[in-house]
Amino acid sequence: MTSLVKIQPDTNDVIRMRERDGSYTYWIGEEYLISLEMGLTEINFRTRYRKDYRATVSAAKQDKDLLPNTGAEWRYMKNAGKFYYAMANIPAKYLAVLESGEELYKQAQSKVKQHKVIDLKETVKAEIQVRAVKYYSHYNSYKTLHIERLAQACAALETCIELAQDNDGVTCAWCMQFGAALEMLELNYLPTNWRRLKQKADEVLSGKPVHEVIDLPRANNQNRRLLYDQEIEAWVMQMRSYGANYTGAHITRKVQQLCELTGKNTPSESWFKELLAAPETKFLTSAGRHGDRGRKGGDYRLHTPVEIALFAGDCWQIDGTRVNFVPWKNDKTGREEHLYMVCVRDVHSGSILGVEYCLNEDRWVYLSALEMAVKNAGYLPYELAIDRFPGHNTPEWKLVEKRMETLVGVKVSYKHKATGKAQLERWFGTLQTVFFQESAYYYGEGIRSNREYAHRSPEHLKSVTKMGRKEWSFDTAMAEANWCIKAYNETKLSTYSRKHKMVEYSPLELHATCEKKNVRQCPNHHRALLFGLVKEVTVRNGMIRTEIQKTEYFYNVGYDVIKSHPKVLMAYDLNDLTQVYLYPVGTELEYAPASIGVATSQQRVQVFGPDANMRGLGKHKGRMNQIEAQRQADLTAAIDKGSPVQLLLGGLGRKGQQEVSETAAYYDEMIGEPQVIGSEGASTLPINFEAHPDEEIDFSSYVLDQM
Repeated sequence: MTSLVKIQPDTNDVIRMRERDGSYTYWIGEEYLISLEMGLTEINFRTRYRKDYRATVSAAKQDKDLLPNTGAEWRYMKNAGKFYYAMANIPAKYLAVLESGEELYKQAQSKVKQHKVIDLKETVKAEIQVRAVKYYSHYNSYKTLHIERLAQACAALETCIELAQDNDGVTCAWCMQFGAALEMLELNYLPTNWRRLKQKADEVLSGKPVHEVIDLPRANNQNRRLLYDQEIEAWVMQMRSYGANYTGAHITRKVQQLCELTGKNTPSESWFKELLAAPETKFLTSAGRHGDRGRKGGDYRLHTPVEIALFAGDCWQIDGTRVNFVPWKNDKTGREEHLYMVCVRDVHSGSILGVEYCLNEDRWVYLSALEMAVKNAGYLPYELAIDRFPGHNTPEWKLVEKRMETLVGVKVSYKHKATGKAQLERWFGTLQTVFFQESAYYYGEGIRSNREYAHRSPEHLKSVTKMGRKEWSFDTAMAEANWCIKAYNETKLSTYSRKHKMVEYSPLELHATCEKKNVRQCPNHHRALLFGLVKEVTVRNGMIRTEIQKTEYFYNVGYDVIKSHPKVLMAYDLNDLTQVYLYPVGTELEYAPASIGVATSQQRVQVFGPDANMRGLGKHKGRMNQIEAQRQADLTAAIDKGSPVQLLLGGLGRKGQQEVSETAAYYDEMIGEPQVIGSEGASTLPINFEAHPDEEIDFSSYVLDQM
């Protein structure tokens, strides 16, 4: 009956003894019997079983180490200080648990051999570490992994031969024992079967070097002949370069079919696998197979390492993306809406200078984000990097683009690939993985992301969507996104970035402290022309009266504009209507129109009641008087120069002007030199004609006085 407890006996647990009649008796050690957990204990053997058996033996033989067989249970003997019990005298209930005595003895002997193999294994392992180094040079044309394994096999075979010579030589028994040790070491390229191991050892003993006996299994094997057919390779390369992205199995089947149709020798499937897996094949066909912008072909695209912008304002990157927040339901259309944002990022500092939110990207959103960036920074960058967003080719954006290049000197560059705005694209990822994580309404990264943490569970999104149905809207989503961007701008880079773990500044601090060598200044009148609204207005009564968003506004205009421009173009910013900027009519579509002045806001003056603003009225009257005085001065300068033409007008001209002209003509006749009335050093008439236009002149007295 088989044992219920499978415990292999050790070397000293089973003893076989020959009796006088030639038969064998098997003795089981007391420690082994106790280990079988059959209810036997050392106290039972000492106080009961051995005592009872000794009582059945004669007194003369009770003190012997080997007691005679009386047929009683638990016959025992003492050997090397341990007690053993004859299997023939063990009670039947315990024998049912034990295996036969012969089987137990074989197990004990096999364990003896196992101990020998373990000792041999440790010896061989130590020898391999010492001997393997000298065989490396014989395999220098192989791969590194093969070199190491082949050298270990050579060292093990050399050890096998030397240890055998110290005993009985390379015998079959020795190869069996050494092969068992090799199985425990799990060496490659050296057989563990004793026949093949002995064959290898005999080759070395016959004079063949060890490194020639040990080699790769298929080295110099001519069974596999290589197929070299350029046309078949061309077919494989052509099919793999198609954008259809065929599988390797499909390419193999198609080319095999072509070989059958054309009568060519058909290569094996391993030949196809090797050709398709070759690095050269992948490099040559990656662009057509995955596309120029495909993610899978990214490892094979050419790349130029570039430095980051050296100063703040060297380059701004602007792009739009969908904010990864859960959608909300539009009450008007019933559709789910997502929040979009357009961001302007300074490349050097990483600061987000401008951001605008919308439901769909267009040119106005980009202009609004760029205007916010200019207001926050106070300048325009040396270069503005953008992509071909919806509306980039509209007349409105083209006009703004040309004005930025002409008025301010900004370089506008279009990037049709994501690598052109790599810093901004990576920032979108940072915003999601670091700052959007704090938001309960963040649903995860894009669907193409295969990161473990890229997506929230469907159950979580369902609960968040249900929770936010009442409170989630465009305004709350915008406030949530604003909070995340503000947290990014004000958080030190060392807080979350391993690359910038030594930078103890936030992006806003970096932008504020960095030198701005190459920026383009943008004065107010240029900013209004770039990002403001423009309308044609009439200048009347010394001011502009217009309506903006159904509200009436008055603007005081300078004297030069009043005198020369009855109509002007007014550029204004809805966020600041205290002053507007004026340009000549007809320059709406010009890239660099000249500014003709600034008009300041004028409120209606209250002249009635206790809140009458008489000081404001007086101030406005003073401005009007100045304009009137300037107008009179310009008029006087225009008509001060007399001309004989007035003489030709007869009584049709003004009397004062006609008399001045007559005086000049008489003087020319009498003196012979023309007189320039009103010029420096010339004689002047005794009467101010402007003050007294109708007074008579005593011309004879005047001439005599001059003589």
